[in-house]
Amino acid sequence: MGDLLIQCEHVSVTLPYAVKREPVLHDISWNIVQGEHCALTGANGSGKSTLLRLLGGELWPDTGSLFWRDSDGTLNASLLTGRALTSLISPSSQMRYQKHAWSIQGLELVLTGLDGTPLLYKASSQEQIRKARSLARMLDCEDLLYRDSSTLSQGQLRILLLTRALISDPAVLLLDECLEGLDSGHARRFTELLSQVAEQSTLIFVAHEESVIPDFIRQRKYLDRGRLFAGSALDSAKQGIENTAGLGEKALAHTAKARRKKSNPPLFQLEHVNVFIAGEAILHDLSFCVHEGEHWLISGENGSGKSTLLRLLAGDEFCAAGGTIRRWLPKLEAGKGGYAESLEDLRCGISLVSSKTLTDYDYPLCVLELVCSGFENSVGLYRSYSDEERAWARSLLRRFFREYDRQTFEELLRRPAAELSTGQLQRVFLARALICRPNVLLLDEPLTGLDQAMRSTYLALLDSLAAGDTAFPHLTMLFVAHKTSDLPSCLNCHAALEQGRLRVVSGPRELY
Repeated sequence: MGDLLIQCEHVSVTLPYAVKREPVLHDISWNIVQGEHCALTGANGSGKSTLLRLLGGELWPDTGSLFWRDSDGTLNASLLTGRALTSLISPSSQMRYQKHAWSIQGLELVLTGLDGTPLLYKASSQEQIRKARSLARMLDCEDLLYRDSSTLSQGQLRILLLTRALISDPAVLLLDECLEGLDSGHARRFTELLSQVAEQSTLIFVAHEESVIPDFIRQRKYLDRGRLFAGSALDSAKQGIENTAGLGEKALAHTAKARRKKSNPPLFQLEHVNVFIAGEAILHDLSFCVHEGEHWLISGENGSGKSTLLRLLAGDEFCAAGGTIRRWLPKLEAGKGGYAESLEDLRCGISLVSSKTLTDYDYPLCVLELVCSGFENSVGLYRSYSDEERAWARSLLRRFFREYDRQTFEELLRRPAAELSTGQLQRVFLARALICRPNVLLLDEPLTGLDQAMRSTYLALLDSLAAGDTAFPHLTMLFVAHKTSDLPSCLNCHAALEQGRLRVVSGPRELY
């Protein structure tokens, strides 16, 4: 048996910002021993991310005792010891960089992992720089070291943060859904690197899918409503990771037939569009049309421009001079349809759900208020909402939280959004996106953080919306994903982005 690294005995934890002062972790006892790698599973909101933050020295226990092994081999209750012993990569750490958009070079970001600080406060040695470059080469991301981190895609930032987590050679590596947002190539390379890292570091690996857990991690624990148990909460069936960049006509051949309304103009018409961010060309010479009744898969590797394309369509990015983009929305002009000319038109007719949406929206609102803000697609509240509007918000939320009993659902409506898990937030933000009855729904990896049961519910709801839900009669979707298991069956068209250039793989004419 290896050395005892972390000793956790009868610990309960209440989040410091929680309005309702109730523990989210209850009576946790877990001795983490060197070399005993463990996969931690559980449903959304069960407390997995909170437990990793506790083990990483970011939270104080309310009750019980928590000790970390220090450099001289003794057990120490100092949070600083915990932070020095561990390295944590999580959605919240990524959201911090996305929110602040610090203008730092990728190499600097990786080197901050040596001291566990968000920014670099001291010069690094040549040996440390060489180590950062060596790790980046192993993950095929050395070019990202010389990019401004604020210009990186979600997947590219995740790759750098994974590199950052490894550079300090932590005794305990805490990985919270670390493969989410990665294309298959980078997911495979990181998993292979973990097998080498596991010879020195002990891994605690949080996942919602059994298929992504490395084979060498054999121990299983799961959380259920804040309580820790031995065993797995996941189905053991292997589902495999597939890259959607390789999908063709056959992969989408089973989907619903596109119902193009030929009498109407295209919803989006792009001609020779280029997009630059911080002076760097991200999208190149795009010419592309999307019609009503088409539901598009947008695939591509990390950094290919998928998120930028969706933000462009939503009006959050602008095309360079020489290109044109026109947006026609059926709900404008009192339902007769018209071209969107103002930001107000775009906000009422096009809804975007992405990791950046979750990052930007940190106003202190309860869940019901957050969903209601979707009426104007605003960040924050600027008016009062009628009883009818609130009832519509409640009914949308109820479709995503069917497993909650009435009392638990009512408590959810009043909870501050900051208290929700990533998976719970994904559901809430889809309800927010739908509340204004948009004509276009742009979904950028919307299943990130969802457990298996909720993934199925989420995808089934998207299929029902595409099939002609009476509340959303003119809904068209564009969907970004890396895995075929994350696709709704309603998708009937496919475009792939390759280094910022778009190629239509299959459309209605090719499929039918």
